[in-house]
Amino acid sequence: MQRNPAYDLLRTAAMFAVVWLHVAAAAVIPDAALERPGWLAADLLAAFSRWSVPAFVLLSGALLLARPLHVNPRAFYRKRARRILLPLLFWTVFYILWIFLNQRSIDFAPLWRPILQGRAYYHLWFLYMTACLSLAAPGISWLLARIRPAGQPALGPGL
Repeated sequence: MQRNPAYDLLRTAAMFAVVWLHVAAAAVIPDAALERPGWLAADLLAAFSRWSVPAFVLLSGALLLARPLHVNPRAFYRKRARRILLPLLFWTVFYILWIFLNQRSIDFAPLWRPILQGRAYYHLWFLYMTACLSLAAPGISWLLARIRPAGQPALGPGL
C-alpha cells in the first residue's frame, strides 16, 4: 500500500493533540479550582484536542480496511496477536503487579473483574479497544468487499 501524505499529516497532528490532552489534564482535573491561573486556557485547549483519539481510531480503520483482510483472516489474526495481544497481556500483568506492590495487599477475587472488563489499568483502554476492533476487522472487510462496487477505491476518490 502506498503512503498517503494526508494520513501522515493526520497522524502527526493527532499525536501532538494527544500529548497536549495529557499535559492539559493536570490543569483541569476535577478538583482543580476554576480560579487557578491558566485553568480556562488549559480547559479550552484540552477540549479542542479531544478529536485526536477518534482520529486515531478512524485512521486505524482506514489503514486496516484498505486491504482485503477477509481473504486470509488467520494470517491477519496471527499478526495482530503479536502486535496487540502480546503487549496487552504484558502491560496488564505489569500494572497488576504495580498495583500489588504499591498497595502491599492483594485480593485475588476482585483482581479478575477489572481484567475481564478490560480495566486493569486506565491507560490500557486503548489497547483493549484496538484488540476488539481487530477481531471485527476481517468481518467488516468481507462486508465492504460485498457492498463496494468493483474498482472503487476503499475510501473514495482522492484518498
